[in-house]
Amino acid sequence: MSEEQPLFSADFDITTEQLNQFFDIHEIREGASIIKLKTYGGISSLCNSLKTNDKEGLSHVTKQELKDRKKFFGNNKAEVPPTTSLLEIVFEALQDFTIQLLLVAALVSLVLGVLEDPNEGWYEGVSIMVAVLIVVSVSSVQDYLKELQFRKLNSEVKRLKITVIRNGNTEEVFTDKLVVGDLVLLKPGDIAPADGILSRSYGILADESTMTGESKLVKKGDNDPFIISSSIITEGTGEMIVCAVGKNSLMGRNQKLFKNEVLDEQTPLQIKLEKVAKHIGIAGAIASVLIFIFLSIFTVEEAIVDGTWSSDSTSAIISAFIIAITILVVAIPEGLPLAVTLSLAFSMRKMKDENIFVKHLSACETMGGCQELLIDKTGTITKNEMKVVKFRIGGKNVSSKNSKIDENLGMIIANSIARNTTADVHMEDDKLIKTGNRTECAMLMFLKECGYEYHNYRDLDTQAMQLPFSSDSKMMTTLHVDAQENGFLYVKGAPERVIEKCAFYYKEDGIQGELTTEIIESINATIEKWSQKMRRTLALAYKSGTLEALNLGSKPTKEELDASLNGMILIGIIGIEDPIRDEAASALSQLKETGVTVRMITGDCKDIAARIGKQCYLLSPDSEVNKNTVLLGRDFSVKVGGIKVDEDDEKTTYKVGNEEEFKLIAEDLKILARCSPQDKLLITIGMRNLDRVVAVTGDGTNDAPALQRADIGIAMMTATPLAKESADIILLDDNIQNLVIAVKWGRNIFENIRRFLQFQLTVNIVALFLCLLGAVSVASSPLSAVQMLWVNLVMDSLAALALSTQDPDKRVLESHPYGKSEYIISKEMIFSIIVQSTYQIIVLTLVLFLTPTLLGIENGWDDGALHYTIFFNVFVMMQLFNQISCRKIRKDDWNIFDGIGSNWLFGVIIGLEFVMQILFVQFGGSFMNTEELTPITHLCCIAIGISVIPVALFTKFLITKTL
Repeated sequence: MSEEQPLFSADFDITTEQLNQFFDIHEIREGASIIKLKTYGGISSLCNSLKTNDKEGLSHVTKQELKDRKKFFGNNKAEVPPTTSLLEIVFEALQDFTIQLLLVAALVSLVLGVLEDPNEGWYEGVSIMVAVLIVVSVSSVQDYLKELQFRKLNSEVKRLKITVIRNGNTEEVFTDKLVVGDLVLLKPGDIAPADGILSRSYGILADESTMTGESKLVKKGDNDPFIISSSIITEGTGEMIVCAVGKNSLMGRNQKLFKNEVLDEQTPLQIKLEKVAKHIGIAGAIASVLIFIFLSIFTVEEAIVDGTWSSDSTSAIISAFIIAITILVVAIPEGLPLAVTLSLAFSMRKMKDENIFVKHLSACETMGGCQELLIDKTGTITKNEMKVVKFRIGGKNVSSKNSKIDENLGMIIANSIARNTTADVHMEDDKLIKTGNRTECAMLMFLKECGYEYHNYRDLDTQAMQLPFSSDSKMMTTLHVDAQENGFLYVKGAPERVIEKCAFYYKEDGIQGELTTEIIESINATIEKWSQKMRRTLALAYKSGTLEALNLGSKPTKEELDASLNGMILIGIIGIEDPIRDEAASALSQLKETGVTVRMITGDCKDIAARIGKQCYLLSPDSEVNKNTVLLGRDFSVKVGGIKVDEDDEKTTYKVGNEEEFKLIAEDLKILARCSPQDKLLITIGMRNLDRVVAVTGDGTNDAPALQRADIGIAMMTATPLAKESADIILLDDNIQNLVIAVKWGRNIFENIRRFLQFQLTVNIVALFLCLLGAVSVASSPLSAVQMLWVNLVMDSLAALALSTQDPDKRVLESHPYGKSEYIISKEMIFSIIVQSTYQIIVLTLVLFLTPTLLGIENGWDDGALHYTIFFNVFVMMQLFNQISCRKIRKDDWNIFDGIGSNWLFGVIIGLEFVMQILFVQFGGSFMNTEELTPITHLCCIAIGISVIPVALFTKFLITKTL
């Protein structure tokens, strides 16, 4: 195959290049691939070459064999684009136009300064360059770490599980552990993890649109047994031999043809904040232009008075330009998108620790605004730990413990369950391993308890056709044909659907009887009794005869098989219990208290659904079910007029047929029973059209449309691959309590961004106003370019890191869900920003104009290093303490120090900013344009800075009284 694999070439009789000849889209469609496969000797010869078996998979497989196969054929790990290096990120940051202007201006200042004073003239230019590089480096390191974290998180979601047969046993493995030669079981909802050839196919239809771009489903079978990696199995079941994995698969080879790029995913909140940042940037640009004009006017006026234009005049113009550009850099709030990204990354990591995996960034924040939760019953509210507790045959209930079943009837039951299921139950290392559908696992366990080992009855060699359970048919059907061309039909499904196909039934002694109206009424009474105890019911039916008598050919179609199901024999009714999760009632109550409207979606009958709803407080225990509280999916769809599709040249939109009726029903609706996937999609679309933020849970293949259409799709870890692929969030431990945690973290993201936004807007207003005031009144900016870059670092990168990584407090769930149209800046925030900005401007103006007089600083305006150092120190101290007060922005959060000890990162950042400020003042010298201050002066500056905290508390008092 390649230079690195000759040691293994003797172990296999076929190479990856030879296997790839079967997998060409055009040749598969034109029939050339199947001819090549037949020429090679078919699937049996291929299995021999791959040292595998089309029935038992890899036999006696060892770790060394798996390792050898990966070395020879490659591994199935997805190709990951190379990580952008830190230097590349720094280089990209330096492409910012304002940064480039500042560097050019600093370079000009450096050249002129050196020409004027070779000893000290270089200070300002070099200082600005170093400060710019520090700011760029800090933000670049944060971006780099963010990218690494996202890559790690996103790589985990791609580790889906797939069912394989190894050593004759069924087991689940991660897709990246697959090797060439593995025998993979395929069922509806599976996403093909590699290229493979079907050894068995029972009505498989595949969606290959991810590779071909065509939405038409492709029938897979004898004429086209080739399964392409990433295609979706939409219907049917089968088994395939893996032929190409990873970069050697058709998908992997196709990816080599284009350049992979990691694109930053913009969330709705980031888009909203971009508008805010744009407005702030425009205001900053106007201020910087005005400051440049005022400073230039003073310089030109002075030159006119002196009658000459000197090098000092040129330096003054360049300094004015540097100040103006620096103000623009400070004003542009690049910290806003950074704060969102950091908060999302922080929340994603924290949620992962709580077994909540977030696939898409936007789901983090959107979950905080969740107003509607459409929640599945099975596997979400219930434990999905199915157990058969009753089995009714004829007029008798039987169990594995106390009933003896007629021997012939027992064989029919064993065949009916074993052959008409695809699940697997076995012991591994003294641990019971269940693979596949949990209802089927329960039936296999019941069979085992009755003394029948299902492996002895499944007999896949005689299986000719299998129609998996679907929401339309509500049944699963399997046909077996023996060597004498006798056919055996097995059906299981919803009792009402199965019974209508039956004309006879088995009595408890194995004798057949006519299925009369009286018998059906007796069965329905039993089902009603079981439903009161919240037992799910399934019916089993059987029919046998020659293929001719069954009106079936040797290779029947789906339509022929459906037509042959009349006149079946009812075997019995199975009662299955699925206990409600211990935490379900508490979790749903908490969600309701947070303002989320919870509605249960279930396939159960109306009575069972209502009883579960009462147990979980979706309905009050003593409430009567009114006409709209609990609805059947069919009735709901009829009332609201189904889904209406509007198509135009630009897009396709989905609406509810009768929106007015939908609004009326939505006011009372709590439970949809006997709900189909179409009904679930219908209520999802309807709620979104009411401008509600909708979250939907699901675990089945048919849930995928609703998961995709919802604002947030939530899948269980036990969900089908297609459901998990369609979801935005995956609950790794299937714990419903994690929905409350997801809402909590989502709302916390919104609060974190508001904290940072309130802080930054305050700093922006104060900095721009004072710089403009200084330029107008004293022809000088009170803050130097380097000082402003330090302020920019404090209020952007470091503040974003500090304020956007706050843990949610215990009261975050008391807030209401924020809607799609809710503005990020609240009235309380605007009030706080105005009061705090006004106070800081007044204090800093007094410091600016009174300091020379109060401290007796001679030439305070002409040579104002000490004067401006005090102003600079007071300004930064006020921002540091305001940063602390911005941790609590709700009007009733009086204790601003609450929880500060639990966030070590915030403490470290505040401490670092404080220490760096003292060092810059004391030792910055010409670099920072500062002079040393005495300890007393430092304490005075700190005291003035602390004063912003009482002001913040006073503002909360004013807000409670006025807003």
